[in-house]
Amino acid sequence: MSLHRRRRAVLRLAPRFAGAEHSCVQWRDGFWAKPAARGASTAPVGLRYSEAVTLATGMSTNDKPKAANAKQPVVAPTGIDHACLAHVLGYQLARASVFTRNAFNHAIGEPMQLRPVEFTILELIAHNASATQKQLASALSMTAPGMTVLLDRLEERGLIKRERNESDKRSQFIRPSASGKQLAKRAYEASLRMEQDLLLRLSYAERAMLFELLGKLRS
Repeated sequence: MSLHRRRRAVLRLAPRFAGAEHSCVQWRDGFWAKPAARGASTAPVGLRYSEAVTLATGMSTNDKPKAANAKQPVVAPTGIDHACLAHVLGYQLARASVFTRNAFNHAIGEPMQLRPVEFTILELIAHNASATQKQLASALSMTAPGMTVLLDRLEERGLIKRERNESDKRSQFIRPSASGKQLAKRAYEASLRMEQDLLLRLSYAERAMLFELLGKLRS
């Protein structure tokens, strides 16, 4: 509240605090006072300006009004101010991903011995019957050699198999094996539940908006 508005509040409200019998009190020498008889001095009623301010506005005269747009520090539980990075989208996503990674490791990573990228590949080929290595590499923004290493690892575990594309001898279809299908099903069912506790912090509308906005960033 500005000083001008505080003074107006005091002028309007302070007489009430001096008592109903002083409804015509006036300000004199630092006190609210009741006019005395003609020729006599003004009798103070004992309500100082500072006291009237406190009663009328809830603020002390020593209080300094805060700027409306004052920047408040963003302090984490560790006591570190993160305000300098509050504008960096990648930093905010990275901090949020700590919780999603923990949820994944607890539900899928440790019990099923799958890394996030391996889980992703397994689910993609389980739901796309004619996926090729090139398509998978493009979908995950990976190089062909990098995708080859991942597929070799999954093949060694007996989770996938490569089948030649008869219409294009230069490519192969990547398909899940029988055990790969079973694991993909288990992992998918676990993925439906693994982030529930985290998403409880958001309403259904906020979840829909979050996924929509992340989709816009990917496009």
